[in-house]
Amino acid sequence: MQFQHPHFFRFQVRAVLEEHAPTMWDAVVATGCVVNAPPPGVPETATTVAARRSALESALRRSLAHDPAIDDGPSRDELLDRMRPVPA
Repeated sequence: MQFQHPHFFRFQVRAVLEEHAPTMWDAVVATGCVVNAPPPGVPETATTVAARRSALESALRRSLAHDPAIDDGPSRDELLDRMRPVPA
């Protein structure tokens, strides 16, 4: 099942989370997702993330559900529904 396989997330994932949802980025790091430093000579912004998809999604869901800066409107509920794992 792909949900448990290791995944590699490009630097854009980190950039978007740090800029638009820093509490989500903090949750991803706290969950134990591996933050890979870029090779020498490559900007620090090119940092990537390696994690099981389940770990990343779990961190995002917890952050989304508990962040007071995110309102309780339908878009939040819709995101939570879309992030639920699909049964195998």
